[in-house]
Amino acid sequence: MGKTNVWFRLGVSVDLTQDEILNLLNGDTDIIKKMFLDGRVIIRGDSYIPDCIVDDLCGKLKIDADYGDVDLDTGSIDGYTINIVDNGVDEEQ
Repeated sequence: MGKTNVWFRLGVSVDLTQDEILNLLNGDTDIIKKMFLDGRVIIRGDSYIPDCIVDDLCGKLKIDADYGDVDLDTGSIDGYTINIVDNGVDEEQ
C-alpha cells in the first residue's frame, strides 16, 4: 500500500513582536514563512485530526468505524521547533 496524505492540526506557539502580530492579523503570510525560517515555531498545544478527515481516511481504508476527532498527544515533542526545508514538493498535492 502506498502513502496517503493526511491533513491534521498541529498546535504551535511562537514569540512575536507587536509589529509581527499586527502583520499576521492583517493577513501577511510572509511573516509565517519568516517564523519557520527563524526556527521560532514551537510545537505546543492542541493537535488533532478533525472528524471529517478521519471519516475520509476510514472510507479510503475501508474501515467501518466512527472515531470522531482523533486527539494527538504531542507531549513528548512539546518544545521542539519546526523549520522549513525546501524539498521541492508542490504544496497543493
